[in-house]
Amino acid sequence: MIKQKQIAGYGLYLLLILLPFQTRYFLVERSIGGAFFEYGSFTVYATEILLWFLVLYEIFWFLFRKRYKNIPPDERVHRLILKFFQERPIIAWSLIFLSYAALSALWSVNREQTLFYIIRLTEALLVLWLITLSREKKRSMLLTFVIGVALQSAFGIYQFFTQIVSGSSILGIATQIPDTRGVAVVETELRRYLRAYGGLPHPNILGGWIVAGLIALVALIYDSAIRAGAFSRSRLVLPFLLVYSLLFTALILTFSRSAGAAFVLGIGVFFAYGVFHKKTRYRGLELLCLTAILSIFFGILLKEPLTERGTGLVFNRNSGRLEQKSSWERSQGLRDAWILYKKNPLLGSGLGTYTTALARLYPERPVYEVQPAHSVPVLISVELGIVGAFFAFLSFYHIVAYLLRRRKILGIVLFCAFFAFSLFDHYLWTLYSGVLLIGVCFGFGIVSDDE
Repeated sequence: MIKQKQIAGYGLYLLLILLPFQTRYFLVERSIGGAFFEYGSFTVYATEILLWFLVLYEIFWFLFRKRYKNIPPDERVHRLILKFFQERPIIAWSLIFLSYAALSALWSVNREQTLFYIIRLTEALLVLWLITLSREKKRSMLLTFVIGVALQSAFGIYQFFTQIVSGSSILGIATQIPDTRGVAVVETELRRYLRAYGGLPHPNILGGWIVAGLIALVALIYDSAIRAGAFSRSRLVLPFLLVYSLLFTALILTFSRSAGAAFVLGIGVFFAYGVFHKKTRYRGLELLCLTAILSIFFGILLKEPLTERGTGLVFNRNSGRLEQKSSWERSQGLRDAWILYKKNPLLGSGLGTYTTALARLYPERPVYEVQPAHSVPVLISVELGIVGAFFAFLSFYHIVAYLLRRRKILGIVLFCAFFAFSLFDHYLWTLYSGVLLIGVCFGFGIVSDDE
């Protein structure tokens, strides 16, 4: 007979593997000029249903198990929730920020949109709660997460070399080919290269998941090195290096600059930790050599598109048409954000309403020009105002202080990587796959060993 612990554990493993998949049901579809408007539509993902089942199952099992039969219900709630938050201030501060974000519904320019985004942020906190509450081993959860990312990576590699993303209504994937307008490509003088999507809405999002997977994998490698005395003596050396190669290859094929920056920052912190921390005595030489070999190989094989993406880091005349267009759109997004911010600098337009406010400000714009600014701090400032930005700063400050005080190296590395993401992309704040990724990774950061 399957025990409660097994049901909760298997359910969490399944959730970690399936989270990147975009299978969803549209509750409300919105459009601008007859074109589908993603940021104004309401959808329910299949993984959301699984998440809420696991949350309710954990609560029900805790409140009604026999060992707490003689404890009053209010005391059980205290043990399950209040005491849990008190022992983990990182979650308590996240809850404070979420509470203020929920209050923004009172003055939001679109109350329905705000309430919908409150649910999204709540789900991120619930994922974090499930991971920290789980009785499963940290290594097992990290390994399961890496397997899920590896599946997406293999899918993305296949897409790049076949130069097509095959659509699937079941998996929530739209057909993408390089010649179609709006598809994420790298355009050179010779051709248009389709970037790797995996099962996610955009290559940058796949890049974010891959970076998180690589960091989780490196954490497993460090753990194996400590257990075996040396990574080279570990039985997992070959499988881990093969998976690392798979993930790093897929990361390159996303051509995501923000993911590349986050990877360098996050892995750099890990390597520095290995060099200066006496307990590990692992310097990561195998990973450094493997990373260098793969970088040189793909640098030669994909010299033209990689060079094109590199020149697009700054707006200059040598950049290609699409890179110049991308740079202009990012700068235009910041200008739009400043205009929206000045309309209500104290309280903001309301959680999740940036694109709605932008569409009302410029009703003549087509849907592809009604996009969030590519910066999470900017979006928070516009949607929640000075007060919300202050609460966000307090939350992040206490999160960093907690991670440093408890010496949670995995949490510190993930925070550094996601801070880089937040400066150059918006999906960690605006899209389900990004918001839930934060919950998963900070859950791992909290349960990581104190070292």
